[in-house]
Amino acid sequence: LQELSTYGLLKTMGANAIKELISRLETALRSAEKYPESYVLCTGGETSRKQGITEAGQMGSWLLANGLSRERLILAAIVARGAGEYLMEQVQRMIKEIQ
Repeated sequence: LQELSTYGLLKTMGANAIKELISRLETALRSAEKYPESYVLCTGGETSRKQGITEAGQMGSWLLANGLSRERLILAAIVARGAGEYLMEQVQRMIKEIQ
């Protein structure tokens, strides 16, 4: 099982944030094409004024709209504190479900 990770951005990145995020997503999509057996993991919590809109969800929507299949997409809407630990727990849980 292979997993490609795409991380969200800090809110403080300003005007360059969208450009950087699109660049990351394009890289993830190219990598997913190169490794067709891999899953793509997107992380990022709420960054919008609209509750429930997460960076992970928005990145996932972009990837789906640009050709990634839903079966390969894993979303992890997380907060910065404890993100690494939370992320590993979620990935391990998802891997068990897939197997």
